Order: sequence, then C-alpha cells, then structure tokens
Amino acid sequence: MDQNPSRSPGGRASLAWLGAGVGLLLAKAWGRTLSIGSAWYAMVSAVVGMIVNRAYVLQPMFAAMKAARGPAAMGAVGRVIGGLLGGLFALIHAIKLLIFMNRTALRATLTSREATP
Repeated sequence: MDQNPSRSPGGRASLAWLGAGVGLLLAKAWGRTLSIGSAWYAMVSAVVGMIVNRAYVLQPMFAAMKAARGPAAMGAVGRVIGGLLGGLFALIHAIKLLIFMNRTALRATLTSREATP
C-alpha cells in the first residue's frame, strides 16, 4: 500500500488549497477558480463526513451514553457535541469562502490584473 499523502483525496484537496492560496496571493484569476472548486469540494466533503460521522460514530456513542454514568457519560456528551460542531464549522467555512470568491469586486480585481501585463 502506498503511503504518499498526496494520492489521497484529502491530500489532493490540500494541494489544491495551497495552489489556490498561491494564486490568490499572486492575484491570478485561476486562484479564484481553484478556490471556488475547492470550496465546493469542501462542502460536499463536509456533508458526507457529517453523514458518516452520524451513522458510524455518533450512533454508537449515543448507545454508550445511555449505559454510562458519571464522568464517562459527560465525556461522551462532549465528543458528540465536538463531532457535530466540527462538521458544521467546516461547512460554514466553505460557504463563506464561496460567497467571498463570488463578490463582484474581487472578480473585477482579479480579471483586471490578468488583463494588464
């Protein structure tokens, strides 16, 4: 099995985020395009991750919470809340990036910089 992280979907997404950041720092239009594509990928990934998290992690934790008492039950509650909020924050970040990248002022700035030599 190959252990190269750049071959996994998450590794490729990280490389895309890095490339998008470099493109935006250089004020290139392709950086905006790559950021929009990465934001869509992040939204889909966050939703799928939340579904998988709910089905395979949170359901067993809910069952364990019912059986546990004391500090163990409180720890399980914290893990459930953390699992839900983590996915929600990832989704919110991707949506904010998508909104920002579609602003007309940013779009105009990047296209005007591409037009000038």
